[in-house]
Amino acid sequence: MVVLADRDELRAPPLLGRRNGKRSAPLSTHGKLNGSASLKDKVEDLEKSVIMNCLERNDGNISRVASELGLSRVGLRNKLSRYDLRKNAKGDAFS
Repeated sequence: MVVLADRDELRAPPLLGRRNGKRSAPLSTHGKLNGSASLKDKVEDLEKSVIMNCLERNDGNISRVASELGLSRVGLRNKLSRYDLRKNAKGDAFS
């Protein structure tokens, strides 16, 4: 997706990006994706952004996020741990 993008942001297709009237937030392709980071770092940065956007769209519901991303709940939990994504002090958002 990043290689073929003609803009500085990526968006999910409208039918996939809508949930409860919300539109998905754009994924930034600035920073690591356009810089001189290794391919591994770029892929990890993109994966983390996709997971964070999906968490936001689904209000942090792990089951829905895992299903949308085609992962098991355990697989998603592993990725959340890998990228050090956890709920904030209020328990209402991941960061």
